[in-house]
Amino acid sequence: MPAQGSVVDVSGGSFSASGRGWSDRALLLAGIAVLAILGLVTGLLLAKSKGYLEDTVQVNAQLMNVGDGLPERADVKFRGMLVGAVTSVTPAEDGKPNIVHIDLKPEHASGIPSTVTARVVPSNVFAVSSVQLVDNGDGAPVRNGAVITEDTKLPTVLFQTTTNKLREVLAATERQRGDPPVGLIGVFGEATQGRGDKLLSSGARLRAILTEFNAMVTASPNDPSTIAALEKVSDALSSTSPRLLDNLENALVPLRTLAQKKDDVRGLLSAGLHTTGTTATAIDNHIDQMIGIGTHLTPVVGVLAQNADKFVPIGTRVRALSDAAFANGWDPGRQVIGLNLILSFSPAWTYVRDDCPRYGELAGPSCTTAPETRQWIDIPEVLQPGSYKPPPDIAPPAGTMFPPPAADIMLHGAGPNPQEVDRAANPVLPPFGPPPNPAPAGVAPASFGGNVGPVGSAVEREQLGKALGGDASTSQQLLLGPVARGTTISVSRDEPAADAGQPNSVQPNAAQGGGR
Repeated sequence: MPAQGSVVDVSGGSFSASGRGWSDRALLLAGIAVLAILGLVTGLLLAKSKGYLEDTVQVNAQLMNVGDGLPERADVKFRGMLVGAVTSVTPAEDGKPNIVHIDLKPEHASGIPSTVTARVVPSNVFAVSSVQLVDNGDGAPVRNGAVITEDTKLPTVLFQTTTNKLREVLAATERQRGDPPVGLIGVFGEATQGRGDKLLSSGARLRAILTEFNAMVTASPNDPSTIAALEKVSDALSSTSPRLLDNLENALVPLRTLAQKKDDVRGLLSAGLHTTGTTATAIDNHIDQMIGIGTHLTPVVGVLAQNADKFVPIGTRVRALSDAAFANGWDPGRQVIGLNLILSFSPAWTYVRDDCPRYGELAGPSCTTAPETRQWIDIPEVLQPGSYKPPPDIAPPAGTMFPPPAADIMLHGAGPNPQEVDRAANPVLPPFGPPPNPAPAGVAPASFGGNVGPVGSAVEREQLGKALGGDASTSQQLLLGPVARGTTISVSRDEPAADAGQPNSVQPNAAQGGGR
């Protein structure tokens, strides 16, 4: 019980029937607080829906084609995943691209390379536009404020062209606004009215076509389908068509040349036919001779077959010889093979004083120190002229005629000492005296070289003619004279010589003094 004399205010607000509720002032304050809380929550929700409360990476995309337009908060996808949203679009001015402002989620922006490009595509069956980021390879992650360019590859251009054409078709079939809002359904209803049978038959045929097409597409997993094979063929043909055209153009050149030179080609073919006919006629006319040649070649082929085992050793030795010649004698500077050879044409007798070198009245040191008497060199029997006897299997046939033999002939005449020769054919000039005025000394005649006696005289030519069996020509004297001077030449006979002793020899003075 309350104490006596206390006053208790139990009066409620004007809205309380019992008088025990909140006062009007308290209700006013509580209402203001609730409204403030509701406004704050609503603002936070709106800011959240707008993305103002999220930490985003802001980038800009420059697009010339945005389709029907990009709504606010349109999806931004990369590799099929939602990575951000469109915040606003700045329309294009003066031919410049549209600027699309995009907010990317930070957790996804780190995986988007800076090489991406952007394009506008429908995101669902209701053709709501969205921005798709096209991957173009690895690169650094996109950063805040980056600019993304428009994708201009062929698939993107074809897709945008197709959507624009489809939009034009749908716009052309749209009903007028004053008509009942039946849209495309009314158009289809009017178009199909009274054509049920035709539509059913067309549907049945279309079903049969689709069944066959489905069989072509859904082949066994192990074998490629017909459509896949046609696609591969089309791709291969598309990739090789430039080369095919180039090859076709190159093939036209010889064909054009043949067309321009057709007369020459006709003449060539006619000449070839004539040559073939002439060859056939020649073979027919000489068939007997060809048979004879083949018959006579039989022994040759037989000999080659019998000695077939000799060819490999011969080839091996020839190969070794050629390798040695190139290894030791090849001169890479002059590109020739050079061999250092020493050829010695030694006389058949010893060196004497008469063989010493003389030039006019000048004589060499050996003219007083060399022996005075010649001594014949004992030549082995195998080196004697006419000592070679061929094997019986390659001996000449019986009855072969040989030239008549001659006695051994020496170009210096018979006897150990040379005989005097008539100098009338090439007389010796008197010695030159001192010139009246200073002048170069006279030159000796060409007939006197480093050897004693007339070189190239008639006597020497006569002796060479005896050795050759006829008159010696100038070329023979020029080639054989330096070689034969001071040597012994023996000519064998079939019948024994009249003098069975030492072979006769002639030593003309034309080759005296041939030095060793």
